Amino acid sequence: MDIDSFWELIEECRRQAQGRDERLAWLRGALSQRSLAEVVRFQVRLDEVTHEAFTWDLWAAADQIFGGWCSDDGFCYFGLWMVGLGREAFTQAVADPDVLAATPEVQALVGRPREVWNDDWPEWESLDYVAMEAYGILAGVDEKCGEAFYEAVHAEQGDGGDNSGPLGERWDGRREDEAARKLPRLRRCFPCDSDPVARAGADRRINFQSPAETDGQMVQTDREWSAFSATRQVTGNAGVLSRISPGVAGP
Repeated sequence: MDIDSFWELIEECRRQAQGRDERLAWLRGALSQRSLAEVVRFQVRLDEVTHEAFTWDLWAAADQIFGGWCSDDGFCYFGLWMVGLGREAFTQAVADPDVLAATPEVQALVGRPREVWNDDWPEWESLDYVAMEAYGILAGVDEKCGEAFYEAVHAEQGDGGDNSGPLGERWDGRREDEAARKLPRLRRCFPCDSDPVARAGADRRINFQSPAETDGQMVQTDREWSAFSATRQVTGNAGVLSRISPGVAGP
């Protein structure tokens, strides 16, 4: 399964089903009709495209949409949600995150309190597990296939799963002048909250240093970010954070 075949499957999923649960069921069924090797490659392609969305600019966009702060695993699930928007919208948003403001999925959130977003919340964690579930169906072992599946994924990735951290230049989305320049439409749609919890979370992440800057001292500054970065370096897998990082909530 190459990148074009991956996106064709995502687009067909969007045409065949509407809600996320229905789309997951459709994808699971479609993948379970393919070979084990193709299912593994679907996960590899998914990891590759979510890594494209692993940028500081898109994290700032997620911060803006979420009211001032998006957590590290929340941002992983945001990237998976972006895949569900389809190839064109995904590619445009990676190039210019502010275009997310024009997507129907984001427009449907504007003006609504976040506590009632419910199933419209911009995250799709479950997409990261659908290939593993299809692999289990094909192998006849259902939920007991995780170790074998991820070993196959890592083998297929080879050295290509070495991802050290967010791409691009880090910046503080709380600075009004920066947000107005880089994310003008999203800033108008979703003014940031003054919630002190969100502010504290944003402060914590904005003060993160890169691995090169800390010379391996990441764990001493923030254990969750260290686990997050280490996980992506090993696997390149967005959602795997919650499966193998201690202290981080899983599905």
